[in-house]
Amino acid sequence: RKMTSRLKVVAFGLVLMAVLALPAAAATPDIRTITVVGNGEAEPEGLPGEWTLVVSVEHERARTALRNAVAAVGRTRSTLRAAGITDFQSGEMSLDAAIARDERVSLRGFEASTKIELALPDVQRAANVLDRVRAAGVTQIFGPVASEEASKELARRALADGYDDAVEKARRLAAKAGVTLGPALTIDERRTDVPLGPIIYGPGLYPRPEAPSRDVYATVTVTFAIS
Repeated sequence: RKMTSRLKVVAFGLVLMAVLALPAAAATPDIRTITVVGNGEAEPEGLPGEWTLVVSVEHERARTALRNAVAAVGRTRSTLRAAGITDFQSGEMSLDAAIARDERVSLRGFEASTKIELALPDVQRAANVLDRVRAAGVTQIFGPVASEEASKELARRALADGYDDAVEKARRLAAKAGVTLGPALTIDERRTDVPLGPIIYGPGLYPRPEAPSRDVYATVTVTFAIS
């Protein structure tokens, strides 16, 4: 009897081990899924953009170039303050030798330059301010570039728009297939930035008529359960 009891215990243990060794999928039915890709976009309208103003003056005499550049910077700062803009950062003034284009002459003079950085809240305000600072002596303008906070907000909007697009596509496909759309199982997000080159004002230069888009794009791949 003792031997029989031991055999029963061993047999039970083997059966238990076999059951535990079964794959989890064998215990649950296969989950049917559908995977869709949503496209999202966010436009920077209403978000501030950062601009860089360059004041550069060239003259055959170093002292004159520096004096004229300092005067132009002073006029630019006064223009910004008159427009209600007080939050701007001015760089240090630099003085460099201006190399002559003619190989027979090594030096054509000196160039004094600096930059001023500021943020403008919208396009209308930017157009008004930029025209004024050009008249004050700004020789080049670069921008706009989205700030770090604005970039994060654009990314959030683009991803949310992409997810909404994925849900809408999944609902349409599920309806076409005659199945019921379940919860999202996996989500894969990818953000795409379209670079914006500088808008440059300068001698003989004008703004490009069609600047590259500053919109932020995102693709969101979502896998849904269906039944």
